[in-house]
Amino acid sequence: VMTLGTIGWTIGSLASKYSKSSKTDTPDGKKVEPLNVMVKTAWQMITAGVAFSITALVTGQYSTFSFNAVLPADWAAMTYLILMGSILAFSSYIWLLQMRPATEVSTYAYVNPIVALLLVHFFTDHSVTVLQIAGLVVILFSVLLMNWNLYKNNRTIRVIRYRKKLKKLKHMAPKSSIPRIMEVAAF
Repeated sequence: VMTLGTIGWTIGSLASKYSKSSKTDTPDGKKVEPLNVMVKTAWQMITAGVAFSITALVTGQYSTFSFNAVLPADWAAMTYLILMGSILAFSSYIWLLQMRPATEVSTYAYVNPIVALLLVHFFTDHSVTVLQIAGLVVILFSVLLMNWNLYKNNRTIRVIRYRKKLKKLKHMAPKSSIPRIMEVAAF
């Protein structure tokens, strides 16, 4: 289910990004404006909420739920996730997906695990383990590998490659030309 959810997220993001965004014709010949990004986001959240509510009803989770069993700190955490995770972060993701290339927007996966670990470390009594940090490294490295083609022609990478070439030239050049090479490199 989680794998299908991830695949669905990817397909939905790409379909949202690359579907027709211009005015569309209706059968009666009228032009219709596409939905606003925030309206699309709201529909996605409503659909997910209805699907989760139906699933909880069918599996009997409402019968065992008690409001009194939920601690105030848990309600605060839920409120934080609703405001910051759903409304702010997801809306920002959908808006950014409309403005930037999908490969750039996918780099949110670099930031989210780091923010999650920092929040856990500073705002809860849960200790961050070496296994969690290793998982963070694996996630960040995998996202880097998936976006490698995007980054390998980055200006910073080109500058690093250029400097490596200059260092090789420095060792190959006669002693008298080294100050000139250093002057050119600094320029």
